[in-house]
Amino acid sequence: MDSLSFILISSFSEGLTVTVIGVTVVFLVLGILSLAIYLIGYITSRIAKRIESKEKIVAVPKVEKEEDEELAAVIASAIAAYMILRSKVVSRPIRKKRSLWDFARKVEAIMPEHSVSRLNYDELLINEGLRRSC
Repeated sequence: MDSLSFILISSFSEGLTVTVIGVTVVFLVLGILSLAIYLIGYITSRIAKRIESKEKIVAVPKVEKEEDEELAAVIASAIAAYMILRSKVVSRPIRKKRSLWDFARKVEAIMPEHSVSRLNYDELLINEGLRRSC
């Protein structure tokens, strides 16, 4: 029994040691990665500041807001006209065949005194010219 408990304790301590080493390595690598990302951000911001300080500031003439809006409207309408003239697709409404149930629903909505159970479909379709009389 002593040898079995010794084997269990030694394998438990071995597993605990491997776990501690693994967790430590993972957190060290994560710390190094976060430090590297921080340093890259710091270095790029410093380089960007140096480039901005070397560039000369160019004065841009101020344009009135009304002219800006008018110019934007002219440009938008020109683009829309170009897109319409360029497209060769003509959009037309699609006519779908209506079923008898659609027809009955419309009739019932227009004339509530006619319910579906009292509606004579044949007579109604003949009157509307959708079906020939026999």
